[in-house]
Amino acid sequence: FDTVILAEVLEHLSWPDGVFKAVRNAKNVARYRVLVTVPDGRKDTDEALSPKHQYLMDLEHLEKLLTQLPGATWMARAGFFLIQWDVKERS
Repeated sequence: FDTVILAEVLEHLSWPDGVFKAVRNAKNVARYRVLVTVPDGRKDTDEALSPKHQYLMDLEHLEKLLTQLPGATWMARAGFFLIQWDVKERS
């Protein structure tokens, strides 16, 4: 796949083992990039506070996740974190 998208997935997995495993698997099948979205746990949105989540993504969790995604960029918008990880440049 050119791009693998993990949209609203990681917050449902165990931290850190399940999350890091999912990211490694995404990288293994992505030709160019991995895109991740997770609710911004710093916001009081219904989605961020949902009891179905294993953890809330805050800046501390984000920093630890980024150690597994060398060179990834991220932004916080509208109650969500968006992370883009280019695993290989297109030729």
